[in-house]
Amino acid sequence: MKKKILLGIMILCSLLITSNVKADEIFFTNKNGVEFTKFQYRTAVDSLGLYSVLNMDNEFYNSIHISFWDESTTKVTVLEDHNVELIEGAASTLDERYHETTYKKLTGVTGCPSGTNYCIIDIMVNWKKNPSVRSYDVIGTLLHGTTFYNDTATAAAKMNGDVTSFVVEKRTSNGRAAAIKLSDSGNIDNVVFSTYVNPTGSAQVSYQHAAKTVTKLSALSFEFSSGGMGGVFAYADRYLGYYDDMAGLSLTVKD
Repeated sequence: MKKKILLGIMILCSLLITSNVKADEIFFTNKNGVEFTKFQYRTAVDSLGLYSVLNMDNEFYNSIHISFWDESTTKVTVLEDHNVELIEGAASTLDERYHETTYKKLTGVTGCPSGTNYCIIDIMVNWKKNPSVRSYDVIGTLLHGTTFYNDTATAAAKMNGDVTSFVVEKRTSNGRAAAIKLSDSGNIDNVVFSTYVNPTGSAQVSYQHAAKTVTKLSALSFEFSSGGMGGVFAYADRYLGYYDDMAGLSLTVKD
């Protein structure tokens, strides 16, 4: 009897987890059997690139909560960056939103799954051209008018076809971030970050690419501040010029 009850609970949990995908008609199934609605497919392709969607496995799919992406409750914000490789002493050049990107695209997604009392923030970076500097990048969020729902925060990068997870080491009451070590060679496809927040307020999200070689300790030496790079990362003056200073995104958690 206990086994039957446990099996029933497992089946129920499975149905709950996949309910958002099944609620809408499946639009696309990739070679690994990962299913997307039309909205999920278009958002994922725009945020992560077609190659990543075609080759995505369930682990990566679940890490950024695509099953919860719903056109009526999910907000998508995009910033595209043309020039991330800094010339010594020069400022980085940022293009306006929704223009074609040459180097990388930063996308922020917020969604509040139906029937829950939390919202999910997903930050996604799609590298369109491999960077020449491979050091410690940083990705994270600074909250405004809301708080974290729980301790869960994850970060990962898809490099050379493999997904590598990173510990979200930098944590305060209103900020969380991870240092991402880019692979020394090969392709850098995507960097992603995810965390849970309470359904109110807003969040500033940012991804900063190291334009010079830095240590992990130095990468994590910032303070969370709206006056910092991307509205999140405030470094000491000695680190100015070490990061590309890409603009961040302001995400509304829930209207």
